[in-house]
Amino acid sequence: MKRTYLILSMLMLSLSSAAQEPELLTDLNAAGDGLSEFYYSTAYLGDQLLFPLDNGETGIELGTLINGELSVLKDINPGIAESRPVELTNFQGKVYFSAEDIDNGGGLWVTDGTEAGTELIFTSTSTSTSRPAGLQVARNGLLYFAIGSNLYRTNGTTAGTEMIAENAGLAIDWQHQSPNYCLYENGIAYVVRYEGKASLFAADESAVLLAQTEGIGNFADLYGMAEVDGGLVFAIADSFTDDVSAVYRFDEDQETLEKAAFNGEVQLMRRFIPLGGQYQIGYINGDGFYSFMANGPSEKILEGTPEFNVQGVPIVHTYVSDKVLFRVRDTFPGGEEIGISDGTPAGTRLLFTTEESYLTNMITYGEKAYVVTGTSNGFQQEFHVVDGQSEEVTHLYTSEAGSSLTRSVILIGIQDNRLYFAGNFDEQIGREMYSMDISAVTSNEAPEATPYEVLISENHLLLKGQTATNFALTFFDLQGREISQVLGVSNEPIELPFTNFGLYRLVVDGQVLRGKF
Repeated sequence: MKRTYLILSMLMLSLSSAAQEPELLTDLNAAGDGLSEFYYSTAYLGDQLLFPLDNGETGIELGTLINGELSVLKDINPGIAESRPVELTNFQGKVYFSAEDIDNGGGLWVTDGTEAGTELIFTSTSTSTSRPAGLQVARNGLLYFAIGSNLYRTNGTTAGTEMIAENAGLAIDWQHQSPNYCLYENGIAYVVRYEGKASLFAADESAVLLAQTEGIGNFADLYGMAEVDGGLVFAIADSFTDDVSAVYRFDEDQETLEKAAFNGEVQLMRRFIPLGGQYQIGYINGDGFYSFMANGPSEKILEGTPEFNVQGVPIVHTYVSDKVLFRVRDTFPGGEEIGISDGTPAGTRLLFTTEESYLTNMITYGEKAYVVTGTSNGFQQEFHVVDGQSEEVTHLYTSEAGSSLTRSVILIGIQDNRLYFAGNFDEQIGREMYSMDISAVTSNEAPEATPYEVLISENHLLLKGQTATNFALTFFDLQGREISQVLGVSNEPIELPFTNFGLYRLVVDGQVLRGKF
């Protein structure tokens, strides 16, 4: 099939393959799928990549990839019964996650990357049928989560886990694929139905009611929660009480809650992408993408015509270099449009378009994002990598034949200059782990000369310079999501974030220094 690409602005798109043919790592589950179509939460831990897998004897359990070797790390729910680990979250140099077993029900688990070091941290005896949800590492260095309608926080130990609020269920609304919670100040914020109203809470040591709407119906959807400049935003979709259906903005300075207007009128958004604690990006069907904060006007950043009305379908996106890379629309029967944005109209554009429809997910590792299109209905899979700094798109690989199986590629992660993904190309093999060599696009370039030197110890970052100079420092996790921002002075150490693994961007004297910690 002939391929054409739409190149916008001054984008350079390399058409030559920059990766080798994908290789099957192993047929881990000879009787079925070694990797799940629905459970593929991943986390990096040192030189390991952690994610759910099924070897055919254990059910879906926590798995590990290290040095190209794939195995179940621990059979948490013994036998063929499954623990189905989800929400893998880096915290305190380990990975915490939600799982279940026959003895304890749903619980909060932790692993240090070894079988012996994988253990249950906490379970609620009163809500053993519920699993921990909404795992969020807050700026105060604590991990927040909910079990049922109870909100907890922990320092990573059983003794250091405490319930801090009731009626505080954290969830991702299935229809809109968007959460009712987010990080906020030193803790988290969430919106729930309370006293018959949509009630906005902030929680650190305890929950504090910030604001309430007018009455809502029992089946109203609460979603789109995000911290933005000046406060918080969220949305209500209530088919029985239409006058409350809207996007809401909470101004933390004025302590007011108001409906947001777009193009001069109140309109409901069904899909959102939060961006760096500064902007919320939302989509209005048949109109386009808008960026807005808690106060000030909203701005259209990109025209768009897709209809994101299908229940359970999110806007596929990933974060890279202070930006978000996102699916703009599927131009079925052929094509995917991919955009990039920093939250401003000037920093938003359509990046590239292909003729291959269907996109399962995107992932980020370091300063690069990886995208695969053509993942269903017989289309040919096209692998691309996007450099977050230059916004250059490189074509990695195109399959010779498409797969008629659904979600034929689910990207998992990067390890040792190889891209790993769950491939579903052959019904006789099932969904198993594949990899391809991407060293051509991951080779390190020589850093620019600078009068400053960044020194990293086990717990601190130090900018070494000849004189005391102020700088701005932003930390990200390896998936490109912002962790925190701090201001510092050269020659004075800055404590590293509690995730222990990630990226930094340091701005000093107009120079931008980047690296890993």
